[in-house]
Amino acid sequence: FRVELQKLRADIMFGSGGKQLTTSEQKVAAGYLADIYTNPAAAKSRLQAVQSILERAQARRTGQTSPAPTSEADWEDVR
Repeated sequence: FRVELQKLRADIMFGSGGKQLTTSEQKVAAGYLADIYTNPAAAKSRLQAVQSILERAQARRTGQTSPAPTSEADWEDVR
């Protein structure tokens, strides 16, 4: 789990082209992404929150109805 989590984090932080995010972008991303030292339950919760954010963004981008936030963390992202 930790290895896969680190791979996901690296993919997000560097992207497919290998360009690293700026310092401010890294700080924002770090608030959403777990690292290998995060408690596994907390890491899974963060992954679910990121998945919800991405699903809502994709729905908005394609003009579909956005799924309603399901947790307090999701509502915080909407605010």
